[in-house]
Amino acid sequence: MCNDDVDTYERRQGRVLARFNERATNRDANLETDLFELYQKDMKETSVAQFMLDPASFKTHAEGETRVFREYMVKEALEQYRDYYESDAEEAGFFQYLGNLSNRDKIRFSEIFTDFSEFKADSKDFMMIQKREHNPELSLFSNLVLDLVDFKDRVRPLARDIALMDVTRGYQKTNVKESEAQREELVKTLREIEQEVETQILEEGYSSREIEAPKKK
Repeated sequence: MCNDDVDTYERRQGRVLARFNERATNRDANLETDLFELYQKDMKETSVAQFMLDPASFKTHAEGETRVFREYMVKEALEQYRDYYESDAEEAGFFQYLGNLSNRDKIRFSEIFTDFSEFKADSKDFMMIQKREHNPELSLFSNLVLDLVDFKDRVRPLARDIALMDVTRGYQKTNVKESEAQREELVKTLREIEQEVETQILEEGYSSREIEAPKKK
């Protein structure tokens, strides 16, 4: 793909994007599962405490629930490859082999998969966890012990959840129809604001203070 000139790349990539959106409107709803909640549940069900209390309920929840994601990535990667090289006569002969790929080849193909419904922006936001308030009535050692307990029982679980949320949101799939509706609503709002600004400028007219006459020397 990188060897194509700009015009060819834009034409082919535009075809890939258009057909991706067509397929994404009818894809499995399980692909839009909240990944943060899924992995939170997985941490509970695969914990050592869960195994000790109820071994029957101990299971790799995330591995089973994300199987549909892995299958979708391979299938969609092959479709995107076909869409991109559809007009390439040299690659057309290779399409007949795409249905009989080995597992290793499928994994390699999944590396070119791109989900255009994912949020790709690199967010620079951050979150802060408030420190436990110091108790002046207790000794320095007692406050230190309480700080350690607070870190173990409150700060560390919160930090784990924040890190999990930050990692999963980059792979969170969204509903294409809802995203398109939100985009259209945003464009409509921006146009209304632009029209209001233009109308306000026309009504107020051009205003400036009177130009002062040059002072005589």
